[in-house]
Amino acid sequence: MVGAIGTSLLLMVATLPRTRSGAAEETAVLASAAVRLRPVRDELAALVERDSESYAALLTAFRAPHATEDERSRRHDDIVAAFREARAGDVRALTARGRRLLKRLSRDPARTAAPDRVTRAFVDDWRRVNTITYFGAPGTAELEDIVQKISHAAAGGAAKTGRATGTLDRKAFARRRWVTRPRPGIDRMASAWLIRRFIDPAARFEFADAPGDDTVPFDMFGVEFGHQADACSFEVLAARFAVDDPAAAWIGRIVHDLDLREARYEEPETAGVGTVVEGLRRAHPEDRELLERGIAFIESLAQGFHTRTPPTTARRR
Repeated sequence: MVGAIGTSLLLMVATLPRTRSGAAEETAVLASAAVRLRPVRDELAALVERDSESYAALLTAFRAPHATEDERSRRHDDIVAAFREARAGDVRALTARGRRLLKRLSRDPARTAAPDRVTRAFVDDWRRVNTITYFGAPGTAELEDIVQKISHAAAGGAAKTGRATGTLDRKAFARRRWVTRPRPGIDRMASAWLIRRFIDPAARFEFADAPGDDTVPFDMFGVEFGHQADACSFEVLAARFAVDDPAAAWIGRIVHDLDLREARYEEPETAGVGTVVEGLRRAHPEDRELLERGIAFIESLAQGFHTRTPPTTARRR
């Protein structure tokens, strides 16, 4: 039976890309090793590594079929450390690029009206690294903050060029496929809760690096239901669909400060909510389960806010 130790590794393996022609032997070794934890040989037979450092660590960890649970636990910790270290260099390089790009955007705001090749290349590279960052990496929080600011700037520029701001008909968005980025955080969790609670009760959520056909993207780079001006995606959705609910208003204040890393409202629950969301991200490596747990958490939060007087719109600072 697979415990938490094996599960996170298997979930990682299940997201690896299809085999390249030169990796059949290594793939067979991985499939044979993983089958000792779970009968998934057929599913794993066509999978291969994302990068050599992490893959080598993974293979090494599975070469002791009779290891005790404590030994597997130690190997799991070694694997997680190897994955984090393998991505640390990418995160440092992207962070440096992002800082330079933010400085350039601040000097030339006109560029945000139509994100240029450099901006899009940075976001594409971040998406690529984020896809293979299975267990986090040092500096990830700062990099995500930079990506948010760049996306925020681009969305703000798009809004200035005439993006629609009118109220939308919820019926037109019923029973839709809603797509967002992998590894949801506070804005995506709260937005998914808002969508299912007030906009599309039958919403199906999917994850991708870019919007697909016949989907409604949210909290993605350059989309309608993403950051606009000084609003996070949750606030944009609430405004566009005229969500008038006291609990949603309270939640929006918390999401704003956490997602944009501001202290506009300074609600007393904000730090605690942030801690719970980070705990959920660490505890649930599979995106769908993570999002559903996040939605359930936000619903519990909403129930706690249900009897509160609606907040004012004034800033506390």
